[in-house]
Amino acid sequence: MATEQMERGVVKLPVRIGILFNDFGTYAVYLGAVCISLLWLKRGLKSQSKIVRRIGKWVLKLHEFSGWAVVVLIVAHSIYFLIKEIHVQYIYSGAASLIILLTIVGYGSLIRKVRNIWMRAIHRYLAIVWIPVLWIHAGKDVIFAAVATFAVVLLVNMLEKASVRSNG
Repeated sequence: MATEQMERGVVKLPVRIGILFNDFGTYAVYLGAVCISLLWLKRGLKSQSKIVRRIGKWVLKLHEFSGWAVVVLIVAHSIYFLIKEIHVQYIYSGAASLIILLTIVGYGSLIRKVRNIWMRAIHRYLAIVWIPVLWIHAGKDVIFAAVATFAVVLLVNMLEKASVRSNG
């Protein structure tokens, strides 16, 4: 329906609102990729390379902010589609993704209060489990976000190796 209206050049307000809330989900996927990149970049905090340490610190600071942004965007996205398009088949994978995300948030918010190695491990494992569920729900956006994340991780690893060679 949206593509037909875009071809005619006139997009009605309800369709624009639907596109906006759909875009919220897309933005959340990319912000989630920033959060998940911490899994690989956290070891960069102890790197010999000053640039890699700075990138690791930057991602660590960005992790909490982008995590909360993901929650806000996904909750808005979920509420809209639960109200407007409850009959669509993607709602089930979206609901599963939302449940996993809220569990990740629960464990993430308890990490500082409960100093336990299992809290961090469960938070990390849930983030990894979230990826295939999100892939089923969001499709190509998750693939693009994963490719971008791996490109950044590869670049950081190359910087680290170049730094070790020049220092060694």
